[in-house]
Amino acid sequence: MRDRDYYEKLARKDKSQATWQDYKVLRNEVSRALKRAKASYVSQNLSENTGNIWQILKKVVPGSRDSLPNSICKDGRVITENNEIATEFNNFFTSVAHSIVPTNPSHDFTSSNNDRMPSDCIYDIPYVTEYLVTKAIDKMSCTKATGVDDISCKILKIAKSIIVPSLTEIINLSIRTKSVPNLWIQAKVTPIFKSGD
Repeated sequence: MRDRDYYEKLARKDKSQATWQDYKVLRNEVSRALKRAKASYVSQNLSENTGNIWQILKKVVPGSRDSLPNSICKDGRVITENNEIATEFNNFFTSVAHSIVPTNPSHDFTSSNNDRMPSDCIYDIPYVTEYLVTKAIDKMSCTKATGVDDISCKILKIAKSIIVPSLTEIINLSIRTKSVPNLWIQAKVTPIFKSGD
């Protein structure tokens, strides 16, 4: 790199074609060496720590760190306030289902399922044990986003020995009463701005 910088200064000073050519050769060698070093660094880090793949790639892949738009255009009006932008995103995503439903005919799933299942068929979901709940928590990937309760996977794994009896009871109560808590059927939707308006 020092040679490259030296030849750049020299080429700017004496402006000879030969010095410029020497500088370009050195510049290209340095660029290739940097690319090889960066590729080696990324390859080594990925092989040693696959769990941090996104953090490693964010360091080397150029791109915007901010996924939120500064403004959006709605009905010819430019919106720049964060609260208003969030409200418009919310309105859009909550109205998508309403706009799709009228265009698609509804289907009666109960009649088609009843046609295939014998009337005497009863399906019982077996109760879960604390062992099964513990195994499910152990298998959880801590790289996934939290649910609507904002309880992270790491917290569940740390508190596992304390919460497993209660979780087992709640799950078995859900099976016994044939009902699912509303919180379990909610989803978290996070709009990510890509491009355009």
